Parts: sequence; C-alpha cells; structure tokens
Amino acid sequence: YSDIEKMYIDNPKLKEYELYFKRLFRFKKYSLSKNEEKLVSNLTKAFSDNETIFNTITDSELSFGNVHDEDGNLVTLTPQKYRKYLESSNRNVRKEAFETFYKSFEQYKSTYAYLLLGHVKKNSTISKLKGYKSALDKAMYKDELNTKVLDTLITTTNSNFKPLYKFFKIKKEILGVDELHLYDTHAPICNSNEKYTYEEAKNIVLDVTSVFGKEYQSIIKKAFDERWIDVYPAPSKTTGGFTCGFYDTYPYVLINYQGRYNDVSTLIHELGHAVHRYYSQSNNSYTYSEYTIVVAEVASTVNELLLAKYILSKSNNPREKLYILDKMLNLFYATIYRQTMFEEFEKYVYECVENEIPLTNEEMSNYYYELNKKYFGEDVCVDNCIRYEWERIPHLYNNFYVYKYATGLSSACYIVNSILENKKNAKENYIEFLKQGCRLSPNEELKIAGVDLTKKETYKEAIKMFSSLVDEYEKTYNELKRSGE
Repeated sequence: YSDIEKMYIDNPKLKEYELYFKRLFRFKKYSLSKNEEKLVSNLTKAFSDNETIFNTITDSELSFGNVHDEDGNLVTLTPQKYRKYLESSNRNVRKEAFETFYKSFEQYKSTYAYLLLGHVKKNSTISKLKGYKSALDKAMYKDELNTKVLDTLITTTNSNFKPLYKFFKIKKEILGVDELHLYDTHAPICNSNEKYTYEEAKNIVLDVTSVFGKEYQSIIKKAFDERWIDVYPAPSKTTGGFTCGFYDTYPYVLINYQGRYNDVSTLIHELGHAVHRYYSQSNNSYTYSEYTIVVAEVASTVNELLLAKYILSKSNNPREKLYILDKMLNLFYATIYRQTMFEEFEKYVYECVENEIPLTNEEMSNYYYELNKKYFGEDVCVDNCIRYEWERIPHLYNNFYVYKYATGLSSACYIVNSILENKKNAKENYIEFLKQGCRLSPNEELKIAGVDLTKKETYKEAIKMFSSLVDEYEKTYNELKRSGE
C-alpha cells in the first residue's frame, strides 16, 4: 500500500476519500518520471495554440460575405445569422446563406487542415508517450469508459439509417421540392400557434413528471414554490436556458419564457437538470456530489421526451402535432446521427495520423463528403460545399467529446421506453440512478437505470423511438393532406 492508502485504511474518518484517491491513482500507470512529465507539460503548452488559432480565425477574422435576407436586403452573414437563415421559410435565403457560408471556409481549407492535423498529432504523440494505445484510448480512459462504447455507437448507427432516410423522404414531400438539398433539411414545415401561460406550463410539467412518483414531484414543487427559476426575459439577461448550483444551495434555473412550446420544453429540460443536481447533492458528500459530463444530459432529455409524448397524446391539432414531431425528429437527427458522423470523421483522422498515413485537406474533405452521402441517403442532394463543414466544428479540438451527446440521448430513450412500457422497477431504478452523484463510473451508474453503453440494445432503443416518431410523422402529415390544410 502507498502511504495515502494506509492513511484511509487505518483511519475510518478518511475512508470516504478512498474512491477519490483510487480514481486519482488509476492514472499512475500512465504517468512518466518527474522530469519527463515536466517536459511533456512544457511541450503541451508550446503546442497548444491550434485551438486558439482556430477560434481566433473562425470567430474574429473570417469574413462570410453578404447575403440577401427575407426582405431582399443585402446583409452581412455571420455564424449567428447563418443558423437563422438556414431555418428560413424562403428557400432562396437558405440556399444563398448555405453556399456563401461554406465558400468562406473553402478559401482556408489548407489552414484548417494544418490546424486540425497539428492538434491531432500533438494529442496522439502525448497519448503514446504516456503509454496509451491511442488518443481514443486516453480519452475514454479519462471518461472511465471502454473504447467499445464508441465502436458500438458507430456500428449500430450505421446499421440503422433506414428510418432517417424515411424522415428525409417525407420532409421532401412536405416541402414540395424536386430535390431535397442539405439547406432544406432545417426548413420549417409548419408553425405552431399554440400558446401556454406560465401557469399552464407549470401544470403540464407537474402532470408529465407525475410518472416518477411523489418524491420527484415534491422537488419540482419546491422549484416552483421556492422560486428556483428566473422565468422571463429581461434587459441584459442572457438568452436560452441553463441550470447551475453549489453544494450548499438549491439549483438555480434560468429560462426566458415566452409561451411557446419550445419554452415549455426548455422549462422541463432545465428542471430535469435541477432535480438531478438536487438528488446528487442531497444523497452524497461534497466529494461525490457532482455527476459526470457523460450522464449530464440524461435527466433533462428524459423530461424533454416525456413532455413531447404527453403533448402529442393530448393534442387534437394535427398541425401542432406535426410541428412537435418535426422538432423531435430533428433532435434525433442532430444528436444521434449527426454527432456520430462527426465522431466517425474524428476517428478517421486520428487513425490516419496514428498509422502514419499522410492526409491532405482534399482527402479529409472527400472523406467528410462521402460520410454525408452515407448518412443522408439517396433522397437528399448532398451539396458539394458541405465537404468543408468539418473546418467549422470546434468540438474536434476537444478530443472525442461529441459522442456524449449521442449516448446521452440514447440513454434517455432507453429509460423513457422502459418507463412507458412499465418494465419492472424502471421508475425506481431511474430515481436511484439520479441519486448516485459520481460514486460510480458513468456506465456502472447508468446500469442502475438499465442502460449499458457497451451494448447495441441501448442504441437500438433510441432508433426504435425515432422510427416510431417517423411513422407518426408520416401519419399526421397524411391526415393534414386529406383534410386539405
């Protein structure tokens, strides 16, 4: 035993810190000598400018030119406006914004390739110096996960493109276009005129979360009654929604409520984070009170999915249902399929570098273009300029990170399906999962709720939900078509 191990073995008061030190000591086998670690640390600092340069060029120096807005005015394109125009109901606006945006990245393809490859080479070199098999091995070891998680996610997703292709085929018909281009995939298909007062939203949240039982609901009621939530937009208030907190306080929730379905969804999403935080802090010492990033989006997404299913089951308005279904299906596409595609690309670049296979910007762009064709299928026209999209993805500089979005939603789908199918102890096991903090590794923690990230069944449950929503999407659209709306 080491001196520190002897301390917590011999002193019961220090026993609480055993897991903390075990997690710390597990990196010992990948630690170099003192002088070697100092050298690697200094070299890391010296070669860590790639991400900074990427952010500087993309956020400050790259000019995206001018495009026409919905009113025909010539405006300067920015990354923020790009997203807005991509969701425009005017197809010409979408097309011009899309093509102009990626032509800007095309001009600097060599620079972006140099930055990304430099980052990958640095990370791969350091990983091998420390004794890891690869940079992927290092990243997954840090997350306390097996590399099998990423392999299973990719192979299962690649085996289940059929419902995604069907979704795009239906969207093509709804939009009434001869060819569905990439710039059409985010186009709005209809608007929802439904409005919800904040009181109505509170009642909906309480109805939806009643499935978890009285204990869970009592925490939701505390959030409303004790004013954990900053509800409405205000001058100088940041946009969007988020939740934060400290060990000795209740969770703080920020939203900007304006009465739309998206605002109700944001409210129940953030309350999912709040309840997870509350459970984690109430059932663990400070040392183990913070849940890990791997499971961070599970509780919030469980709530979001249950809300959508609740509204769909209550609504008699096909237009509202189609709106919500389109939102949900885009969530699945963006979170599971798209993030997995990013991870495939990142894995490819790392494998080439680690196997000393030379890469050029053209080879990287060609591979990325072929990935898009595989993921979108034959009913989507994969525009040539998408080959440069990889240049704009900041998460590629945060090694093997984006898979967590896909595993998070997949885990939430598995849990929701288990609860709605009344599987034995599904609700109780889910609540127990929320109480774990970080006492277990992420996968062992998720296993309490029935989820195993190394098993393809987890991802199949997500695909199963996605597929059923696609079928409902098609059915609802056909109802609207028959009614002549």
